[in-house]
Amino acid sequence: MKKTFHLLLFFFITLPAAFSQKASFSPAASLIPDSIRSSADAVLRLSETTMTVRTEKNISYHKHYAVTVMNKNGASHAVFHELYNKTIHLGHFRGAVYDESGKRTDKLSSSDLKDITATSGGNLYQDDRVKVYLPDISDYPFTVEYEYDLDFDGTAFYPPWVPQDAYYLGVEQASLKIVAPPDKILRYDGRYLDEPEESVLKEMKVLSWQVDHLPPLHPEPFSVSLTDRVPMLYLAPRHFYYARSKGDMSSWAGVGAWIAGLNRGRHDLPEDTREKIRTLTQPYTTTEEKARVIYRYMQKNTRYVSVQLGIGGYQPYPASYVDEKGYGDCKALCNYTCALMEAAGIDARYVLVKAGGDVGDIITGFPSDQFNHVIVSIPAQKDTLWLECTSQSQPFGFLGSFTADRHALMITDDGGVIVHTPVYGEKENTQHRHAVVTINNDGSASATIRTQYAGLQYENIEGALYLKGDDLKKWYYDHLDIPNFSIREVSLHEITTGELPVAEEHAAVELKKYMTIQGQRAFLPLNLMNKSSFIPKQNGPRQSDIYLYFPFTDVDTIVWRLPEGYTMQYGPRPVKIATPFGEYESHIETGNEGHITYIRRISLKKGRYPKEMFGELKDFRKKIAHADRQKVLLKKL
Repeated sequence: MKKTFHLLLFFFITLPAAFSQKASFSPAASLIPDSIRSSADAVLRLSETTMTVRTEKNISYHKHYAVTVMNKNGASHAVFHELYNKTIHLGHFRGAVYDESGKRTDKLSSSDLKDITATSGGNLYQDDRVKVYLPDISDYPFTVEYEYDLDFDGTAFYPPWVPQDAYYLGVEQASLKIVAPPDKILRYDGRYLDEPEESVLKEMKVLSWQVDHLPPLHPEPFSVSLTDRVPMLYLAPRHFYYARSKGDMSSWAGVGAWIAGLNRGRHDLPEDTREKIRTLTQPYTTTEEKARVIYRYMQKNTRYVSVQLGIGGYQPYPASYVDEKGYGDCKALCNYTCALMEAAGIDARYVLVKAGGDVGDIITGFPSDQFNHVIVSIPAQKDTLWLECTSQSQPFGFLGSFTADRHALMITDDGGVIVHTPVYGEKENTQHRHAVVTINNDGSASATIRTQYAGLQYENIEGALYLKGDDLKKWYYDHLDIPNFSIREVSLHEITTGELPVAEEHAAVELKKYMTIQGQRAFLPLNLMNKSSFIPKQNGPRQSDIYLYFPFTDVDTIVWRLPEGYTMQYGPRPVKIATPFGEYESHIETGNEGHITYIRRISLKKGRYPKEMFGELKDFRKKIAHADRQKVLLKKL
C-alpha cells in the first residue's frame, strides 16, 4: 500500500552530530562479552540514532552504528542499504571495515555506494532508489561501521526502532534520541522498554532510550513473532506534512480523514461503465447478489500491478485510470471496486489493513500508519461482506489468512473507524475426508478418496484449482501424503453455494505394498494420509510464549476392505485426548464383515498460552503422533 519505508527498519537512523556524543567503540571482536557473542551470527556493537523534527516538513536523522559479523550466516547484517527518493535525501556518509583484531582494512565514502532501483518484481512503476554497500569479505569475524545523514521533506510514516531485528543477533548497546520543539514531539508506544529520559537542549525537547547487552534470541517452535519478543518503539506524529498534503494522526478519525481526502473525487468512472454495471446488476434484488456480480466483473477485467509514484504510496489512482488500463495496485483496485459498487447504489468502504500470514495485529490504542494493504467492506443484510480485490480468483466474500482476524481501519465520511475482519476458527477451517481402500492379498491396495477443504483450509488446495491433466497429477504427486502411490485419476472443483469457499477433490490411487505381511500375520497402518508426526523440541529453557495461529478441524473416515481370507486379530483401543490447545480422538469400527472403518478427528484452537505450558503442548503432540502410527494386526484364516 505505501512506500517501501520498511527498508529503513533495521538501519533506523541517527541525527545531527551537533546533538550526539559518540560512545567509545573498539571494533576488536575479542571485546564482545561471551553472553552476547555465544551462538550469535552477528553482534550490533554500537547503534546511536538521533531523530530531529524541526517542522512537519523538515525531519532529519543521523545514524552511527557498527556490526561484527561472526560467520557467513550473519553476513546480511554487514550490508548497508538505504532508500531515497524525491522526498528522502541521503547526505553525508562514511564507513570503515575492520578485521578480527580491530585493525581498519578499508575506509568508505559515498563513492563506494552502488545506486540501484528499488523497484521489485511486483511494481510496474516506482520512483524509489537504494544506496547499497555489500562487503566482499569471507574472513570471519569482521566488523563494519557506518555513519550517515538522512533528510525528509515531510513524511506520514516513521519506522519503528528495533535494535534487535533478527534471530541470532546480539546487541551490545543501542540508543535512540528524539529532538523536537515541545509542541512537535512525537507520540510513541514502547515494548520491553523503560520510559524515556527527558531533557531540554536549546529550547528543544529531547527523549532518550537505550538498551544494553541483549543476548541473541533463537527461534522456538510455536513461538510468538520475533517483534513480540524484542524491545521495540513505535513512533508517530501528531500532525504531519507529506507531498503537499497535511494530516492529523492523533486519532484514528484523523488518519481516516486524511485518507478520505486523498481518495476524494476518484470514483470518476466513465458513464458507459456505470451503465454497464447497472445493466449487470438489474436482474438482482439483494446487495449480496449485486455485489457478487460486480466483484466477478472487477476480477475478470483487472489485474494487480503495483504503482508507487509520489504520493502514490498512499493515494489510489482514479477509477477511470483502472477502467482504461485494466490494472492497478491494491489501493487503485479497491477504489475502483468501490466506484463500481457506487454505480449500483451499493455503499462500499475502503479499508486499511496490516496484511500477512503471521504478522500480528496493529496497536489499536496508537493511531498511526501501521498498514500495508487495502481491502473493501460492504454492509449487507445478513452481515458485512469483505472483498480482497488484488486476486483474480479469490472467492467472493472470503479474505483468507492474508487479512483475516485482525483490526483494520475503515474509511468513512467522518474519518476512520477501527473494525475487525472476519474470524475463521476451527469450526470453519475444516477438512473432511472419506476413503474406501481395497487391500489385495499381496499387501498392495487401491483407494478412492473424496476430500472437502473449507475456510482457510481451502487455501491448501487453491493453487491446484486451475490445473488440468498432467499438471494437476504432478501437483498431487508433490502434495499427497501417501507412501509409494500412483494416481489413476484425480479431479478438483470449487463449491460456491455456501458462505465459505469449499473445494472438493476426488482421487483414485494405487498403493504398492501398503500392508506388511509376515507369514500368517499382516500389519495394516490405519491412518492413510493424514499422519501427524511433528513433536516440538526445545533446547534450553523456554523463552517465548506459545502461539498457535492456525485453528482447524480434520475428520478422516477410512473404510478398509480386508483381503479375502484375513480377519482382525488385534485392534487399537479408542484414543481421546482433550487439552487447552485442542482435542484428538480416533477409533475403529468392525461391525461390517471383512471391513474395518477408521475414524479420526483432530481440532486445534488458535490462541496464546504461557511458556510454562510448553511441556503440556509437547505431550499433546507426542500422543497424537503415537495414535496416528497405530496399526491393526490381521491373521490369515
